Amino acid sequence: MNIEFVKSSDGKKYVKNEDGKIFESINSKRTLLLENKVELLNDTINKLQYRMSDKSIYMILSILIAFFTIIIFLGNIDFIMNFEGLPTILLLGSLDVIWPSFCLYIAFSTKKITQEDKILLEKAITLKEEAEKELALAKEKQIDLSEERDIPVNESVSLIKENEREAVSLKNELEEYLVNTLQSQRGLTLSRKRKN
Repeated sequence: MNIEFVKSSDGKKYVKNEDGKIFESINSKRTLLLENKVELLNDTINKLQYRMSDKSIYMILSILIAFFTIIIFLGNIDFIMNFEGLPTILLLGSLDVIWPSFCLYIAFSTKKITQEDKILLEKAITLKEEAEKELALAKEKQIDLSEERDIPVNESVSLIKENEREAVSLKNELEEYLVNTLQSQRGLTLSRKRKN
């Protein structure tokens, strides 16, 4: 990610990335920021794809649920064999209601998270494609002269704050898209919200 650049008096631009490497670039400030946007979207896509492909959490949950189900079943058998009336019925009843409810909650939660990740992944890919098109157009022009005139010569220009704003903006856009998509899937529209 590009974090800083300097325009020298001879018109050359030197860019510093997050690894501390410095290289010469002919790109405008806008192009450097677009490169950062594409990189941010790449990172988001990679995280979502990893989360969707990482089945270890689901396997651990399945093993834990199976283990506790066996423990509860064995406990039920022990309690039934040593039946002591109402306390036994209350204990068995509560275990037999609470445990399946918990298992269903876990199952629905993981399904919801996976569905949300798919929606976010599709939107992130679309945003990345749009940013790459915009970046290609910006690189064709090479340098936006009006933007370049405002950049001070031989002074370091930081891109960190603008990168942070872009990251927050992308996060908000993805979250808003997710909320709107989930609402439309449930048959809700923004115009039908309850008025207080």
